[in-house]
Amino acid sequence: MITIITGEKNSGKTTKAQELSSNSFEGFITLSNKNKTKYILKNLRGGEQHLLMEESKTPNWGKRFFVFYDVFSWANKIIIESSAENILIDEIGLIELNCKKGFYPSLKMLIERDNEKMQNIFVVRKNYLLEFFKIFGLDKKNIRVINL
Repeated sequence: MITIITGEKNSGKTTKAQELSSNSFEGFITLSNKNKTKYILKNLRGGEQHLLMEESKTPNWGKRFFVFYDVFSWANKIIIESSAENILIDEIGLIELNCKKGFYPSLKMLIERDNEKMQNIFVVRKNYLLEFFKIFGLDKKNIRVINL
């Protein structure tokens, strides 16, 4: 089963995901500093953290951020090699939807192998939700959506 947590920017999506995921989940949450100029990817198993993106004078994503794509590679490898049935992926956005980068490989795999035993939680900002359904060919009837 897939659960999507959605809402506007700064609506508490990550906090809600953490509340729902408990200790039985593997995956990643995205943390930011107060000014939203740095984003850290945190592994739910063991707590390992890596700088994912930061504001830069030489951005490689959009007009503001330099993305460390090797961190996504590290995270995707962990998810794809995991045998866990409960996975959380926080902050799915334009990197996945427009570029098919970021968590795209993990999302594709998890959605394709979704079954009744699995419990996947995906965090998607509200203005990207319809595109998320379209790109991954999801039927809203079979998805639990939590709007914040």
